[in-house]
Amino acid sequence: MATLTIIIPFYNISKRIIPCLESIRATCNSSSGINVIFINDGSTDDSCEVIDCFFKENNMDYNIITKSNGGVSSARNLGIINSKSDYVLFLDSDDFIFDDAISFFISKAEQYFGSHIIAQYKSIVSEVDKSLSINDSKEIVCKHNEFFERYISGDLISEVSVCSVFFCLDNLKKNKILFNEEMTHGEDQLFLLDALKNSNFKYYNKIILGYVKDTSNSAMGRFSYSRLSIIELYMSFINMTNNDETKVKIYQRVQFEILIIVKLALKNLGMKNAWSFFKLEIDKRIKDVCECKPFNNEYYILSKYPFLYMIMYKIYRWLKK
Repeated sequence: MATLTIIIPFYNISKRIIPCLESIRATCNSSSGINVIFINDGSTDDSCEVIDCFFKENNMDYNIITKSNGGVSSARNLGIINSKSDYVLFLDSDDFIFDDAISFFISKAEQYFGSHIIAQYKSIVSEVDKSLSINDSKEIVCKHNEFFERYISGDLISEVSVCSVFFCLDNLKKNKILFNEEMTHGEDQLFLLDALKNSNFKYYNKIILGYVKDTSNSAMGRFSYSRLSIIELYMSFINMTNNDETKVKIYQRVQFEILIIVKLALKNLGMKNAWSFFKLEIDKRIKDVCECKPFNNEYYILSKYPFLYMIMYKIYRWLKK
């Protein structure tokens, strides 16, 4: 039977990790050959004690590796290095896996051993909805090129994540696939593409993973200059395809990201600094995608009349208070 390591990085999550732990207990209790590696990324709260207490009570195979704070990518890489199983599954500490996820994986791994097994995830806005685990698990016939076109275009971004894939560990190590520790945005997408591009995989319409959205603690909801790196990542996708329709979708992904970054800059930097940031970093990136039709009217105003757009957005924010 295929063995599995579940890799979970964490940082100060003692008050939020219990649903994740409970889901692991529910899906792993009846399965052997499963180890859970927790990577403590420099926590200062009682996260380790909470995990120890929970797993000792449930007699499960786990270990905690502690490191200095370095971010989720460095934590996941440490998990890969310390794994000795056939497959690895990455989870975030606020994810939960559905009851039948492991049995689904084992059946597919035995059938297609050595291939990556791609499943799906679902984002939840409130409480865990266990009914989402009851869905078909039919294979989606998808050639390598077709999957890559759909992924880089953004068509699969709400279905497939790095945490919904059972990665063949031997394949990762043989091809020296690790997370880019210099990136803080888009590193998951880059890892997934690197892992799959020269490997066999099977893709199923099976939801194995869910997570409760919490933008207050997410890097996606905060302004950072490093977020510009995701624009560079998306622009690099252009060179991966000759399909004009895919290129248009990628340009629209860039436009959407530009819009979000400008809004975050206005929220966090104030008008004067946000305008300087726009002129220095955003204006040239808008010109890079000017050949593509604006994906909506809001982006059109930003691209044509940026100062007016920024004033209007500030007024909008003020009226919402």
